[in-house]
Amino acid sequence: MTMDEFAWSESDAVLYLGLAMSAGGIMALGTFAVIGRLAQRYDERKLLIFLGILPMMAGRALMMPWPSGPDIKMASEKVDTTTVSTTSIDGGLLMMIAHDYM
Repeated sequence: MTMDEFAWSESDAVLYLGLAMSAGGIMALGTFAVIGRLAQRYDERKLLIFLGILPMMAGRALMMPWPSGPDIKMASEKVDTTTVSTTSIDGGLLMMIAHDYM
């Protein structure tokens, strides 16, 4: 999916996604390490709101495409063709045409 979204090569996609998943794993370990002490010190409802829901909402808002952001061309935009494939079913010929919708 990221290869198509960001026009990355296969090796770039593996590298960048591996780094992102590793960073996420390290952050999860840190969260699990401190959540017990934080829950003893602060109200769990406030922890849920301020360290759970609000950061999640902010992250989703930041990941939305913004009109003033960079113009990222998807890899599939390079190809503007119609794909035609034929398949034989029980001796008959079935033709399927798939169009690029862009």
